[in-house]
Amino acid sequence: MFEALARFDIRFRWVIVVVWIIAAIALSRLLPSLSSVTQSNNAQLVWTRL
Repeated sequence: MFEALARFDIRFRWVIVVVWIIAAIALSRLLPSLSSVTQSNNAQLVWTRL
C-alpha cells in the first residue's frame, strides 16, 4: 500500500505541489481573517455550571 502511494507521489509530485499552492491561496481568500474571528471583549461569553 505504501509502495503504491509512493509511486503515485513520485509520478504526480508537481501536480500535488500545485494543488497545495492553489488550496493555500483559495483558503486564505475564502476563510475569515483571524482578527475577525477573535474578540477582544470577553463579556459576551456565557458561563454555565454543569
